[in-house]
Amino acid sequence: LEEKFPSGLMLSTCCVGEACVSQVVAAIKMCQEKCGYINIEEHVRLPPLPKETLSLFITKCIQKACGVKSGELKQMCGTFVVSNEFIEKQAKKFTSLVEGKAKAAYAESETLKAQQTTQNNYYEDASKTALGADNNNN
Repeated sequence: LEEKFPSGLMLSTCCVGEACVSQVVAAIKMCQEKCGYINIEEHVRLPPLPKETLSLFITKCIQKACGVKSGELKQMCGTFVVSNEFIEKQAKKFTSLVEGKAKAAYAESETLKAQQTTQNNYYEDASKTALGADNNNN
C-alpha cells in the first residue's frame, strides 16, 4: 500500500488518502491558531473507520499538523481536538465561578446562623419570661 499510495497516511488497518488527511490537518491547524476546540467530524467527512483506528488517525494528523508542538493540543471524545490554552481559560472561569458560589454559600450560612441565634435568643427570653410569670403566679 505504501508504494501504491505514497502520499496517504498508513494506519494499522488501512491507508487514508491525502485529501482527507490534508482536510483534517487544516482543521487541526485552525483549532491551534484560534486556541479553541473543534469537532473534526463536523468539518470533515471522515472515512468509516473503527473507533480505535479513527482515534489513531486523528492522533497522527495532530502530529502532522503540529509537529513537536503536538502537546499543545489534546484529543478528546474521539473526534474533538482541544487546545491546552482553551482548557486553561475554561478552568480559570470554572475556578472563579466555584469561588463565587462558595463565598455566596458562606455568606448565606453566616446570615442563617445569625438569624438562628437571634431566634434562639428570642425563644430563650420568652421562655424565661414565661417561667418567671409562672413562678410569680405560684
